[in-house]
Amino acid sequence: MVERLQQTLGAALEKLNPEAVPVAGLDVFYTLHFGVYDGNVNKTYEMKFKVVGKGRFEYVKDSYKAL
Repeated sequence: MVERLQQTLGAALEKLNPEAVPVAGLDVFYTLHFGVYDGNVNKTYEMKFKVVGKGRFEYVKDSYKAL
């Protein structure tokens, strides 16, 4: 599931933020908070993506975590 979330959320960021660009000397990150229903309860998670080019995002390794 985590791999699919990385792919889907990364693609959504690219579609919704085509103007996002890296900044010289700084790393630009987008932090997403989202809920997942597991059949019994909603759980909130966080996942981070780094801007690596104009409108391009890369998942930040090990950034997926429960809040």
